[in-house]
Amino acid sequence: MVDYAWAPPLGEQRINYDGKTLRLVKADPPVPDGEIPRGEYHQDGELIWAEIYGSHVQIGRIVGTSREDGVHEAAYIQVMKDGTVVAGTLRSIPEILPDGRIRVEDHWARMDGSSGVSYIEEPIPGSSSFGSVPLMEAAHSQSS
Repeated sequence: MVDYAWAPPLGEQRINYDGKTLRLVKADPPVPDGEIPRGEYHQDGELIWAEIYGSHVQIGRIVGTSREDGVHEAAYIQVMKDGTVVAGTLRSIPEILPDGRIRVEDHWARMDGSSGVSYIEEPIPGSSSFGSVPLMEAAHSQSS
């Protein structure tokens, strides 16, 4: 069961997701090989929404609310490339990386009863939204 009440403090940093592109860097369970799914995020006040696409996701949407600390609660629905429709809820807990990019820990629970954790983050500056996002294991070993 996901603990939806807990989130780490971010101090004085306020996160706004408007105009951000976030890409998958790690998922449990893992996603199929190939193109990495990404989301184009929007925010107006506490309302947050995103268009999701790429890899095994043909199209998807996230709609929810974001607190002042950047944690957001949302519902999502996706149409997968095989035609399967997937829906559920998520709680997203942000972290500001040392280089200023956003990484988000998504705790998701699907309507079919499955659940997991995915990590998404902004691409490295200067790359396209399809471009470089270091895998979490590589990013952690470089910062050690």
